[in-house]
Amino acid sequence: SSYRYYEAQYDSVQKTLEEEKQRFSELQQQKENTMTEEDIEKAAREQLGLGNCFICEADLYVKDPSIFRKELNQSCYYGRMQAGYSDDWVFEQDGAGRITSVGKGGTDVYNMVGVAYFRKADALILKDRIVEAYALEENAQLFWDDVVDRNLDALNLTVEPVLDGQLVEIDTVEELKKIDQSAGCITTD
Repeated sequence: SSYRYYEAQYDSVQKTLEEEKQRFSELQQQKENTMTEEDIEKAAREQLGLGNCFICEADLYVKDPSIFRKELNQSCYYGRMQAGYSDDWVFEQDGAGRITSVGKGGTDVYNMVGVAYFRKADALILKDRIVEAYALEENAQLFWDDVVDRNLDALNLTVEPVLDGQLVEIDTVEELKKIDQSAGCITTD
């Protein structure tokens, strides 16, 4: 029975990957980001605070769906420990493990991997802060997680460790091809 469960999960992931390849191909045709601050504000108003929630980047391939079945007792960003220096997005933490800053570059720190989890109380705070931020024209190009970073003092966020390979960020066609050889039909024109 668990074999059938994992077989169904695998089939679901494969179907999702095919759909994402098609979407990736369509998005390649677009030269600029079409998501507006109104889209982000609308999503925040309609979804955040309804309950506990995950926010995931759209360019992830989740190889291990068990990362979403963990029992999480507080809000967190998922992060992968990077020994030595990393020039990627990283988390600074205080002695208790609470995230105090998100920025580029650090040594022996957790790298951001594109998944965040918010308990309802923190989601409500984030909802209000996103709506406030996007109401100001100067924040039109702000990413949602910039709003998180600006409000870390009001949010109780830690890092939930993930292992290398549990999820993969796909930024280029070449990275997609590493995951799925049939993606070779995607062009970069």
